[in-house]
Amino acid sequence: MDGAVKCGLKNKERRNETKSLCAVLYNKLFLMKGNREIENRKPIWIALSQFYLDSELTREDFDRIASIFQKSGLHIQDLKQIDLMEVFPLLQRNLLSISGVWADFDEVWLLSECAKRYQKRENIFYRLNCRFWNQFFYWMRRDYWNIIEQKMNK
Repeated sequence: MDGAVKCGLKNKERRNETKSLCAVLYNKLFLMKGNREIENRKPIWIALSQFYLDSELTREDFDRIASIFQKSGLHIQDLKQIDLMEVFPLLQRNLLSISGVWADFDEVWLLSECAKRYQKRENIFYRLNCRFWNQFFYWMRRDYWNIIEQKMNK
């Protein structure tokens, strides 16, 4: 009996190891694609974070942001989706704060937190929540998007 229990545990352990190995391989493949996407998004996240600073953007800021967006090769609607799903939920509160960040956000923190939101962007409840709150707060960055669209359409 004792041997049977040990044998059963070994087989169970092997199944768990196999499942774990499959999960690790799947995650590595997923993360490889995700890592490429995340690497491509980093300059976009940093540029979009400028929309949420407690300071006015200059013409040079808009030129730099538009240049980053154009280099990304993404359509303006894709960039707006990145803003809506990955940056807005993280940084919107800064525009509502009395003592918000006005210089730059900590880049390590920003990229780490945006990456977390990138991973959640397909969740229907997360998407609905972002869209719900965007209805109330899009006006705070609408003018920025209008300027960027004009610059990118030149």
